[in-house]
Amino acid sequence: MNRVELKALAERCGHDKEKIRQELDRYFDTPEGKRTLERAPRAILYTADSDGVTAHETTKELAIRLLLQEVR
Repeated sequence: MNRVELKALAERCGHDKEKIRQELDRYFDTPEGKRTLERAPRAILYTADSDGVTAHETTKELAIRLLLQEVR
């Protein structure tokens, strides 16, 4: 899913984050959505603290959380 598709999804859902979350959840359960996750980098989120940097594995839940941050 690219930004144009995400924007269109948000508009279809009336920018309701819960509806968008449900649609993204359904999308990532489709063959296309599963391929998207398989092609994604192994880690798309890194956090740093006093112990160093932690890479967070790319999961459906993480992808949805990060995509929702892009929706206004």
